[in-house]
Amino acid sequence: MAQMQPYGIDLAEGGAAGSEFETTKALTSKNGKTVNFWVQNNGTISVAITINGKGKRTIELGAQGHISADIGDISKAYKCKAVPVPNGGDIDIDYKIAQRD
Repeated sequence: MAQMQPYGIDLAEGGAAGSEFETTKALTSKNGKTVNFWVQNNGTISVAITINGKGKRTIELGAQGHISADIGDISKAYKCKAVPVPNGGDIDIDYKIAQRD
């Protein structure tokens, strides 16, 4: 009997404050073909989010948003990062990282 694959998996969630947020997860496509990085900006400055330095999106004050990246068949590190823009400072975010089909 074939093993049923999950629809998706939650990898990490929480809050972060400070000069930046960064976390790295080793992923393969067996748990989903896409990694999603969602952020709620609770701070006083805009926040730019990326996965492996790509897909940059700016999340304005009080707003939320996400970016996604495709996951390959071979295990690879995916780094989700949030930084203050445009001139530095401290961020205050809630985040969620999930892997989905």
